[in-house]
Amino acid sequence: MLRKRCNSSDDEIEDAFLLGGKRYQVLPKRWGVLLIVSMILLLDTFSASFFGFINDISSLYFKVDPSITDLLSTVNMIARSVFGFVVALGARALDFRTLALATCGTIVVGDLLIAAGVSSRNNFSIAVIGQIMNGFGATMALTVSQMAPSNWFPERERGRAVSIPWILRRLSPVISNLVATQTVRVAKHPIELRTGLNISVIGAGDAESELIERFRISFQSAYFSLAIVAALSFVFSYYYITNYPPLLRRDIVLVEPEKRFNLSEELHGIVKLFKNGQYDLLFVMYILILSVRPMTEWLISSVVLAGFPELTDSTVGVMFCVGYSIGSLGPPTGGWVLDKLKKPKLTFFVGAMLVMLSLGTFSFAICIRNLPLLFFSYTGITFFRDFCFVCISHSFVQTLYSEDNATKVRGFSIAGAAPWFSLAIYTIIIRKVLTVFGPVLAVLIPIPFHVMACILYVLLYSPA
Repeated sequence: MLRKRCNSSDDEIEDAFLLGGKRYQVLPKRWGVLLIVSMILLLDTFSASFFGFINDISSLYFKVDPSITDLLSTVNMIARSVFGFVVALGARALDFRTLALATCGTIVVGDLLIAAGVSSRNNFSIAVIGQIMNGFGATMALTVSQMAPSNWFPERERGRAVSIPWILRRLSPVISNLVATQTVRVAKHPIELRTGLNISVIGAGDAESELIERFRISFQSAYFSLAIVAALSFVFSYYYITNYPPLLRRDIVLVEPEKRFNLSEELHGIVKLFKNGQYDLLFVMYILILSVRPMTEWLISSVVLAGFPELTDSTVGVMFCVGYSIGSLGPPTGGWVLDKLKKPKLTFFVGAMLVMLSLGTFSFAICIRNLPLLFFSYTGITFFRDFCFVCISHSFVQTLYSEDNATKVRGFSIAGAAPWFSLAIYTIIIRKVLTVFGPVLAVLIPIPFHVMACILYVLLYSPA
């Protein structure tokens, strides 16, 4: 690293960082780039969770069975898994700026298709296509969120650069839950409708017609707003984002690699990627730590109501929104700890142990039927799990940091998309245990996976 001594401080300040054998300038612009990436990542989770929160109302609106409208959430996740490999196959033709533009453009199209799909009760297939497009966009969004710290940030800031976009990503389900709640909150005569995480009150006489109208207005407003955010992100990406910051020496010309597609070369690149033992380890690690996500998001209502049947979905909705909002502080805290201590193994170990402790406390709270302890432990889970996620994401960036652009695109896109298959498996396992053995045991399911993750990471990971 090239450094200079600042007379007014005893700290050493990097004025350049090394990437690919060349020294790049450390500019304030990097934080603007990261802000744009954060805006893009905000759009990532919204569509995956939005329809799921009020699946019953979606099925009523589109006049189909609730199992059919489940597609509006699951197809988004399946699209992410598949499209990760599609992006990887086009790695040589893609770079950071191109991916940012493609992500925003794809999400604009997806959001407009969903808005068009909701315009009529007979346009369910159009809404499904929109969700698929958003799934494609989400895959690229995750890739962009890791390429930004890899291309623009020096090592001393890379932990925070990895974690900051995750703040908005964690708040995205909270926003979608609040918007979904407003969809069905109509006054007059009380009729209860269970809507995933909320109980709503609608009018008794013209309940269905009023609810349908609210659904249409609320969903179209939400997705038009998201399309505007995505369009603004596209404009900012076009005029502001570049693949790399300027070189320190202006007499050196950066030659961009030729953008071309060759299937055999792309397949060879993917095979070569998985020959990297550290990449394989982190790939498995990511799958293992995802085990806690179903219980903290889409199964939280089922788990809590199984242990506290006297509660309403509205109470669980409040716990979800407040706990997740506090938990969104976990990524920047984990990133700051990583940058200060520079001990990823210790950071991951502490985060994983606190997640397991919180899961045990959550289970114990159900046993003794202590609601304040339940909320406290849930907040702990959502906060400390992101210590683990940030560590793995940071380790991916460090492992692929010195690789060429195509290898980074392959590595980040596959790592961010393929593990979504595991979420379906974890959901089935937790749901089955919840049904057969109850919530006390169901919430403990992620613990053995975190134990395996701790052992593998501490013993086998070699920081770059």
